[in-house]
Amino acid sequence: MLDLQHAIAFLRRTRIRASTDYSNTVDSGVCIITANTQHNPKESRLNLLQRNLTTFKRVVLSLVEHSPETLLVVVVVLNPIEVMTNIEMWYSRNLRNKYKYMEV
Repeated sequence: MLDLQHAIAFLRRTRIRASTDYSNTVDSGVCIITANTQHNPKESRLNLLQRNLTTFKRVVLSLVEHSPETLLVVVVVLNPIEVMTNIEMWYSRNLRNKYKYMEV
């Protein structure tokens, strides 16, 4: 977030916010998603996948509800990353928003 705030000096009419209140995204041009859930060392990859998928769905559906015209930029930091990237790309095709992906 701090890096983005430093870059704001070079952008016009830009406001950067971090929030869990999705109503703050109304009329946003771009929303960047970097959601992740904490991994429990004793947890299986399948359980982690299910929890991360649940988080992703909740975040994306809330953003689509509040900001149907925004560009959603999904920075994939959810594990297992290779599976989550494919699921997120498949899932997002069913929504009307525009998407960009980046694996971290």
